[in-house]
Amino acid sequence: MQNKNKKTLFNQQISSFLTITSKVLLIGALFLIPFGSLEAKADIITPDELINLTNQERVKAGLASLKSNTLLELAAYNKAVDILENNYFAHTNPAGKPFYFWIQETGYEYQSAGENLAIDFSNAPDIVDAWMASPTHRENILESSYQEIGLAILSGKFGDHETIVVVQEFGEPITPLPSTPPATLAMESATTIKLVAGQSTHTPMLANSNLPTNPLPWAKRIQNLLNLAVMIIFSAVVILLTEKSIALSLQPLPRYTSGRPVISGGKGTPIIFNIVGATSANTPRGV
Repeated sequence: MQNKNKKTLFNQQISSFLTITSKVLLIGALFLIPFGSLEAKADIITPDELINLTNQERVKAGLASLKSNTLLELAAYNKAVDILENNYFAHTNPAGKPFYFWIQETGYEYQSAGENLAIDFSNAPDIVDAWMASPTHRENILESSYQEIGLAILSGKFGDHETIVVVQEFGEPITPLPSTPPATLAMESATTIKLVAGQSTHTPMLANSNLPTNPLPWAKRIQNLLNLAVMIIFSAVVILLTEKSIALSLQPLPRYTSGRPVISGGKGTPIIFNIVGATSANTPRGV
């Protein structure tokens, strides 16, 4: 009978442990749910993807692919930071600095340069499609004299909402890249108007409706508050259930002696109760 009681107590403790563990796992899963899941995140668009899509358009047009340049990447990054910090969307910032200011600032030496901008997009293909649908952006992408490219993608608050800013810088270095076939350059220069250094042939590309998952700021705040309230209520319930489970698991089980439960009284004196209907070899049926 004692072995049976020990087994029952062990099973209750295991059950209590599993209950507590499951609650803890549920709380952990709740904390892993990102409250800002609808916020714009720059990692959904990558520079490599945009460069590949840009080069695909150039290859389809019979042009050489652009090569990444770290100085142009730095210029694009600095320009993207300036856009978010000063809350503007243009090639010239409010202080009057043109786009090529950030290119020159890095020490990149060029014969011609250009810039494409995008904002509020949620994926790379849509950005390139929009650029190609705009004559001035398309002109930059398909400019034959450009040999190098630098991209930056930053997420942050713009105006009253979170968004993604994309800056694409193009450059024709003073010294042509050796990998570019001279014959190709000669053929292209005869049919293409070369950009003057420091000039841009395009206007900003803005797509206001390309992030349908981005709610209004007030809606996001309400959503976050609701998530927080649910988390607090759920955590309180879990804590209460856990305490109850622990309390139950720690309660001593009655020991049986010859069919009678023995509950320890004061100073270790056992108190023996008869059980109606209980039978044993030593006691008759009855109270």
